[in-house]
Amino acid sequence: MIQVNQNKMEKLMRAFYTLTGIRIVLFDNGFTEIMSYPAGDCEFCKSMRKNPEFLQKCIDSDNMAFKACKKNNIPIIYVCHAGFTEAVVQLYSEDKIVGYFMFGQIIPHETAKHTRMKLAQICLENGAPDLLETIFTMSGKSEEEIRAAATILESLSVYVWSGRIVTLPRKQFLEILDDYIEDNLDRPITSQDICSYFGFGRTYLYKLASRYLGGSISTYVRRCRIRKACQLLTETEIPITEIAFKTGFCDYNYFSRCFRAEEGVTASHYRKENRRALS
Repeated sequence: MIQVNQNKMEKLMRAFYTLTGIRIVLFDNGFTEIMSYPAGDCEFCKSMRKNPEFLQKCIDSDNMAFKACKKNNIPIIYVCHAGFTEAVVQLYSEDKIVGYFMFGQIIPHETAKHTRMKLAQICLENGAPDLLETIFTMSGKSEEEIRAAATILESLSVYVWSGRIVTLPRKQFLEILDDYIEDNLDRPITSQDICSYFGFGRTYLYKLASRYLGGSISTYVRRCRIRKACQLLTETEIPITEIAFKTGFCDYNYFSRCFRAEEGVTASHYRKENRRALS
């Protein structure tokens, strides 16, 4: 679950709605709704979603859009099962999707007659003729306006991350950080590299390191390197000098000092004792 500055996010979502007249919803990367503006669905969706079968179709339709957005890494504009035009935009840090913006419940001008007739049929089939007037008085948007709204939302998705309106909790931050370190273990990793990967400023990265790691980024990276070295010492026959280079230590003597400081024994002693424990 992403962490959200509720006040700033609401202000941003309200501005989007004021500008476009389109409802916007924020989801985490598990497709769970976090907040929306305006808070409620349109009258049609609010009424129809009381029907469990209809609600499940809504969930399935949304999830298909999320998955398409994730797979293609681009905004997705689509028609939901009921006939409304909707859109999903990914919220990401570098190549890691951390959430989604969705807007929808839109009747396109170009297909307004067909869309309203489909919605009316759903109302009648579900015993809700009182919603017919609402459907035929709902305002619409042109396809050009819908595409423009998606483009604006794509830009906003970058802003809410870089502006730290949305941030990562400790578990998710560590998962992404560990994946990055693992993928780049055999080469130097600088704080700037990590900043670029996450899309953070250096000051903010240091704050996260202090809060979530209890120390510096460089110390954490070094511990990850030593942890990987321990695994290789225990599970493989790779020479210790080669393990040092595989885990990003260009200087073997520096590796030896770091390993002893972290584990309390030399690398060769660690290998011998852990092999003995496994046999």
